[in-house]
Amino acid sequence: AAPFVVHDCSHTYVKSIAILFLTALLPHASLCKGTCDNPDNDFLILGGGMSGVSVGKTLHDSGNTDFLILEARSEVGGRMKAVDFAGVKVELGANWIHGVDPTSKKANPIWTLANACGLSMVRGDHASIVVYDSCGRDLTRELPWDDARVTWERLVDLGTSMREVGEGDISLREALDRVQWQPSSAADLFVEWFNFSKSAGQRVEDQSFFSSLEDTTHQDFGTDLYFITDQRGYAYLVECLGKDFLDDSHLRLNTRVTSVHHSDRCVCVTTITAGIGRGATREEQFCGRYGILTFSIGVLHDGSLPFQPDLPHWKRDAIHDIRFGHFTKIFMLFNETFWDTSVLYIGRALMPAEGGYPLFQPLGHLLDGKPHLLMAIVSGVDALKVDSQDVGTTRGQLLAALQSLYPGYRAELLDLLIPNWAQDPLYRGSYSYPGVRRGAQLGRLAAAPVGNLFFSGEATSDKYYGYVHGAYTAGVDTANAVMEASCSGTLLRPYWSVPAESKHHG
Repeated sequence: AAPFVVHDCSHTYVKSIAILFLTALLPHASLCKGTCDNPDNDFLILGGGMSGVSVGKTLHDSGNTDFLILEARSEVGGRMKAVDFAGVKVELGANWIHGVDPTSKKANPIWTLANACGLSMVRGDHASIVVYDSCGRDLTRELPWDDARVTWERLVDLGTSMREVGEGDISLREALDRVQWQPSSAADLFVEWFNFSKSAGQRVEDQSFFSSLEDTTHQDFGTDLYFITDQRGYAYLVECLGKDFLDDSHLRLNTRVTSVHHSDRCVCVTTITAGIGRGATREEQFCGRYGILTFSIGVLHDGSLPFQPDLPHWKRDAIHDIRFGHFTKIFMLFNETFWDTSVLYIGRALMPAEGGYPLFQPLGHLLDGKPHLLMAIVSGVDALKVDSQDVGTTRGQLLAALQSLYPGYRAELLDLLIPNWAQDPLYRGSYSYPGVRRGAQLGRLAAAPVGNLFFSGEATSDKYYGYVHGAYTAGVDTANAVMEASCSGTLLRPYWSVPAESKHHG
């Protein structure tokens, strides 16, 4: 059966999952402020990233066209965001399609969409890498990749045995210790960071072991990955997905939600709309019978968005327990190329006291016409450090790091671009990652509705958190759930979604 399906009121198809569902009546609650008796729309979608537009697409294709997407930025895409730098478009956020096998019958939906929309991309090879130590010595042949593969197999066996005896989740660090992965050299530490920390955006000490095993992207879709080079930007995929409905009647740009009022009758939001002339803003209110919130989990973490009434404890706990990682790409333009150009990555194998900037990616062969373009990649605490320090400090550190890789280079740094996802009030980070004891159930708990307010986004995906395809599939699932509620007046709600105390105390 297809893994993601659309349903309407006459034909209902429920995604198959290995948990029980109960049908629960929507709880009674205080009325929203505003026009609950005459809402503006049936469905109010908060956020115009991949999840929000995926919700809209699923509703639209099912004949539910009375919806409105509210987006704070001047364009859709969310954390899929390209900007002009050195004469080309560079992706500040998402840049890859992870999990591809062109020959598989079960295709990654983002791969399918990218091909349908004619997006330009190139296949990546993570084995295409050269790694040096802090003195510029080539360590590539000394990297323990084979040991890391054996370690992963041992981790899988460990997870199986722990579940068989009912043992609870532990950190990925503790799991690595149990299978005798004991990094002692700079080469060991680089391989550990590259395999386990880079993509998660956080240290192995803070990641869930069980959830690391539950990421089934490669198992479900394939092991290939593709780098987006299209000069329309990765976010063009979101525009393409919504091409049939992203118009003035379904989308409001430059409209930032400042508060959310929710009940069992409707969801109303207060917004500030910018760009109406000479820097002026306008406060407005929008109401829908149902609301679908797709904001970054980082925004929900920082408490800047008030909910009235407050979200119940079980919901706040679920949101808090999902961690938000940090991943920053720094773009540099030089007057000449002095680095390796035949590889996808250039690594720096470092001991803990030797500083950051462990990875660089040449972009010249990927972005035609810009051979002197280089990207640095930092994650976790290193990304937060870059986000919080001044540009001059980062510039000096980068040049020193490159000097250690290529002693004696004389090239001039002409331009520098440093995104700041952690400080951006619309995101507060890069993407979710599995904290200890997260488990797939925590993602589902974060997705569970509160009255008529539904939640979506990559962080609510039980299998594909942190990925663009996780954002997409979460949007499809949430749209199906909200249509079920709209059709029947009831919710198909997981039995674990509301703790016992919440059933009595709201």
